[in-house]
Amino acid sequence: MKRSVLIGLLVLVLATVAGGIWGLGSAPVDTEAAFDFDIDALRAAALASGEPLPVAMEQFIVARGSFPRAVVVAGSGLFASQEMVFRTHILGYEDGRTVLVDPVHSRAVHEKNFGGQFNEKTWNFMQDAMQDASLVLATHEHLDHINGIAAAPAFAQLAPKVMLTREQLDNQRFIRDAGFTAEQLEALTPLEYDGAYSPMPGIAVKKTPGHSLGHQVIYVQLANGEEYLFAGDIAWAWDNIREQRGRARLVSKLFLDEDQQQVAAQLAGLKTLAEEGRINLVVSHDLP
Repeated sequence: MKRSVLIGLLVLVLATVAGGIWGLGSAPVDTEAAFDFDIDALRAAALASGEPLPVAMEQFIVARGSFPRAVVVAGSGLFASQEMVFRTHILGYEDGRTVLVDPVHSRAVHEKNFGGQFNEKTWNFMQDAMQDASLVLATHEHLDHINGIAAAPAFAQLAPKVMLTREQLDNQRFIRDAGFTAEQLEALTPLEYDGAYSPMPGIAVKKTPGHSLGHQVIYVQLANGEEYLFAGDIAWAWDNIREQRGRARLVSKLFLDEDQQQVAAQLAGLKTLAEEGRINLVVSHDLP
């Protein structure tokens, strides 16, 4: 049974029992305790080398699916659905170097867990792009963001370019769920850092545990001055940010093992950034 269908059935069951109201709620957002993403520190780290910045950023939608909206945005209608896009981004430099962010899962994983459309041609293009990339990054260790690495036909050639963090690789439940073998994990060198860290010019990362133990945001500044923050799965939908409501507790605790209070603080921080309007937020599974 697909994970999305199982989640939907569990939601409907919970809605009919005494615990339903609790299970479909989320942690309250305290705007006074909003998480500080420290964009100044991320910006400084990204620009510290003084080297040329990326000149382009493209997105590629590999697959689409849907979850019950009450799961995605707690307190929403039980019988409405929320489309989920599964996409990867490629950053390009003038000299031809590229960085790939969040390699999407394979068709087999999509059919088992999500259902919906899957573009095999785009997935194959992503695989070729990873082989050509200088670096592969992930916002976190859930299968829809890193199974594209584990399922790579030429993993041995790809491994030296993959930069997963110590926290991501040590989260055994989700690393196994993403399809990595023991041999593959041995071939990867964990990234260990504190604060804001820049793996390449114009890019910086910062740890934001909550949705997962290894969650991080990725800041990008392009040569034209545009700034982006890959928010990963802090929010599954823009309405999580706009309405300041996270995922339903049922999914948050049972399937994701989230720290809902951390996520709530981060949602408040993302709303502040969105209202300021200087940073373009990238919400992984929702389009602006």
